[in-house]
Amino acid sequence: MGLCYSIGLAWLPISVSLSLCITQLTCYYVSKSSAHVVTELPTISATGSFPPESCIFSLGITLAAAFAVACVYIWHVYADQLMKKKTKLFKILVYVGTLTGLLSSIGLSVTACFQVSNVSIVHYIGAGVAFTGAVGYMIVVTIISCVYLKHPPLLCGLRLLLSVCGTIAAVSFLICRIIGRGDEVDWIPDPSWFEAVSDKSFALIAYLFGLAFR
Repeated sequence: MGLCYSIGLAWLPISVSLSLCITQLTCYYVSKSSAHVVTELPTISATGSFPPESCIFSLGITLAAAFAVACVYIWHVYADQLMKKKTKLFKILVYVGTLTGLLSSIGLSVTACFQVSNVSIVHYIGAGVAFTGAVGYMIVVTIISCVYLKHPPLLCGLRLLLSVCGTIAAVSFLICRIIGRGDEVDWIPDPSWFEAVSDKSFALIAYLFGLAFR
């Protein structure tokens, strides 16, 4: 059993997923109700661009980033303590996992604080760091779980599947963002449906990976 669960901190990874999910659903509802977005399937960034939803977006995502930092640290300690015979490669993987997890959390916070409608360059840099860091973290945690910690096959398989799907979704989103055209918020006159799907798919994968944290 992972450290979070064995010492009563299961609420931490659950809080990451719940805070992200609740924040994004709330921002979507408020932005649609306020007519700040016109498409039926806007990107997550678009739903947190204008007040009052931008305030909710910043608060909720930053809170999730703080929870994520705690989870990354706890998993680092857990993996380090559980592995009795630490090889050089194992130590490198643990530190790489911690670094990518922290980078993802920082990128998430930057994305939340600098809305796309105000400082789009900083917003997308933060999003790129968050996506890249999250993918790296999922891959490293999966490798450590399967190869070194010998977690149950079902958990390893789930993490492997989520890591592959997360990588595909992140790459798809970044490609669409680079080649995309149209308005930064409402994507007019060229709605980027595939980008929005990739965006939300990656978010869903991140929620599930957080719930599988142990």
